[in-house]
Amino acid sequence: MVKRIVLFSLLLFSGCRMGEREVVIVFRPKPLTLDPHAQKIASVRALLENIYEPLVVYTPSLRIGPCLAEYWETPDDTTWIFHLREDVYFHTGKPFTAYDVKATMERIRGMKGSPYIDNISPIKRMEIKDPYTIVFYLHRPCVTFLNKLATVFIIAEDSLTGTGPYRIEEMKGDTLILSAFEAYREPLDVKRIRIIFFESRPYAAKRFVEGLGDIMYRFPFSYVEEARKKGIKLVHFNPPHIFLLGFNLKRYPVNDPRVRKAAALAIDRKRLALGRGEVVDGYISPNAEGYSPEVHAISYNPSIARRLLKGRRVGFTLLITQDLKGMGEEIKEMLARAGMDVRLELPRDNKEFFHKILGGEVDAFIVLYLNETGDGGDALASLFHTREEGWGGENLFYYSNPRADSLIESVFGVMDRKERNAILLEAQNVILEDLPAIPLFSPFEYHAVRNGYELMPHNAMSLWLKTLRRRR
Repeated sequence: MVKRIVLFSLLLFSGCRMGEREVVIVFRPKPLTLDPHAQKIASVRALLENIYEPLVVYTPSLRIGPCLAEYWETPDDTTWIFHLREDVYFHTGKPFTAYDVKATMERIRGMKGSPYIDNISPIKRMEIKDPYTIVFYLHRPCVTFLNKLATVFIIAEDSLTGTGPYRIEEMKGDTLILSAFEAYREPLDVKRIRIIFFESRPYAAKRFVEGLGDIMYRFPFSYVEEARKKGIKLVHFNPPHIFLLGFNLKRYPVNDPRVRKAAALAIDRKRLALGRGEVVDGYISPNAEGYSPEVHAISYNPSIARRLLKGRRVGFTLLITQDLKGMGEEIKEMLARAGMDVRLELPRDNKEFFHKILGGEVDAFIVLYLNETGDGGDALASLFHTREEGWGGENLFYYSNPRADSLIESVFGVMDRKERNAILLEAQNVILEDLPAIPLFSPFEYHAVRNGYELMPHNAMSLWLKTLRRRR
């Protein structure tokens, strides 16, 4: 241990060859907190993964690879043994050990309302074999256990500190400053990063195109052509996410399945997705594990939609974020042709958006479901299983179907991929019959980069700042 502390001190003060210029990143949204276990917003996770690290990590192609764990083994279906790296330090200089892993899991389990409780729910108990070996014993076999662990950031046993390539230097107002962690185990090309937060993505993109910053995370499609004209490089990636038009099944008139089906028939999803992404017929993205093109799709047919409503006009509110206003207007126009009068409601910010949804104050809403684990089973379990401990954590629709629950639960005990995908297909078809949400499309995503910088694209929506390089 003494040798490791001495080594850390040498690393801390030896420095390494790094770029001297501060890099400025334009980013949305501003995190409500930098606690890695208190929120589950994918954009914020993309920022935090530069400060904290998980045991295993998604590679840019959405495969699972080692991170804080060097390797792992499974002597049986419910026992997972993780062998940890011995060259890792927290930003305080404390060496990373299995005790920090155990403390992290216990912290999440004890946090009221932590959105990561579902991710560690398979764990029955933990055992530390030695400082660099930890064993997880599961309640039952879980084929997506590694996927779940890839979303859980490890913190120090004694403080809210990470092991990532960058450490927090200062958080003030709408600016976060990160500095390179000199004891990080990989070379870092950029020494200091200034992140400027915005609430509006279109306004952030406007400022970026006008000259603010070197990188913009998740650059909006509406500014792509303007960016290209100015020579801004666009880094394209395909995350396994889906836009959904969700319904609050407790509210009239969208609690009527005929209204929901009419809405699905009235929306021209191909037109809606044009230039924005790839149309999806089910609830699992083409880039996610378990995707099938054989789901029972609902085709665009506004005349059948009108017949379903029997000539009556129905009205409801549609909640949508400011940056999706254009898409909301298109949907409103499509639904109007089928006899539905939709009133768009645009909240001030993301906080108000989710407050209204969670408070049951709106009839319908458009959300981007961010599939953190890249697994279709996790998507269905989170979105459509009845809300209860360990299930339905993102079921915003008040949806419950015992048949869907049974299928979703069964998929986590199946290790054969073909059999598992067949269950996922059946579950999607059951849910599509009820239509608690209309699948719209899987979006194209971009980062905007200029001033000679290069950034590795990552299909998990990650922003791997350790890959940031400047051409010399």
